[in-house]
Amino acid sequence: MISQIQIAAHAEIELRKRRQERLRDYSTQRSFYQTHPLEFLADRLGIIPETINWELFPQYVDHKWDGSRNPFMKVLETLADGKWCGVESATGVGKTFLGAAITLWFLESFENSRVITTAPKADQLFSQIWGEISKLFPSFNKGTLLSSGELRMTNDPLSLWKAEAFVAGVQTNEESTKKAQGFHAEHMLIILEETPGIPAPTIAALQNTSGAPHNLILAFGNPDHQLDNLHRFCVQENVVHVRISAYDHPNIVLNNHNIIPGAASSVGIQRIISRFGQDTPLTLSRTRGISPAQSIDALIKIEWCIKAVEEFKKFLDENNNVNLEKIIGDKGLGVDVANSEFGDKAAY
Repeated sequence: MISQIQIAAHAEIELRKRRQERLRDYSTQRSFYQTHPLEFLADRLGIIPETINWELFPQYVDHKWDGSRNPFMKVLETLADGKWCGVESATGVGKTFLGAAITLWFLESFENSRVITTAPKADQLFSQIWGEISKLFPSFNKGTLLSSGELRMTNDPLSLWKAEAFVAGVQTNEESTKKAQGFHAEHMLIILEETPGIPAPTIAALQNTSGAPHNLILAFGNPDHQLDNLHRFCVQENVVHVRISAYDHPNIVLNNHNIIPGAASSVGIQRIISRFGQDTPLTLSRTRGISPAQSIDALIKIEWCIKAVEEFKKFLDENNNVNLEKIIGDKGLGVDVANSEFGDKAAY
């Protein structure tokens, strides 16, 4: 009778054979992982491939995708191809876990690489992506993980081969923007968490500093509206736009909330619908990753702005200069205030 030890030993031998076969056309394991991030996540971090490549589940053969097809794989393939990626996502689909795994993939696969992780607030940064990095670190088992939000790949404290946390702040200031401009490396990945809350000048500084060919940006978040910083990033010409819908998640497609425990579920989706209403902007955002035209609490509606632009064009001459003689009636000024973490308390 074959023992469990013999079964495990046989499985390990087969795994090693497959790895050797894969390496036939690659000089090193590292060079293989550079273009095969899913294999890195499975081999090095022990992540079940089906939880990343959802199409490995046979139930997806006839699945009609609500969002981007096989979105986690789309993100991995985009980064492996050296392109920027913007992800508008439903809640509870595991995007933060994916970001943590990607951090470790990039860090190990590219020697002397640098990974910058950022979010609007420190508690978001450390409890979310760095919390997931901490969970994966025992499997990663390389370098030194510091509680300050650093994962150093060498013993040299001055080495930039590391992942680090950078709090962007909900309100931009000269210091944070200047720091954002100072990140440089041949191989660099910048991961933006909760992107709608990161100030636009900080995002612009991070984009401007990513000038080398292999300087990548991955922006995640739950979309607030089409004028937020996440959606604006996603629709840039040089960015691959991915939308993750909860209706495409394995827990929903396989009708089993234990496939990936703690992730999206039919019960969770129904709670959102019950709270915010069927097909309301916030429901579409949180369940399907669809960016609403405007924030639900916007004081000045986007359709007003569009109409105002169209009206303004009537006052332009043939050289696109304003013809003041065409403007009649009382003049008014509209201001949307309190765009900060303090909400209405910031309005005076």
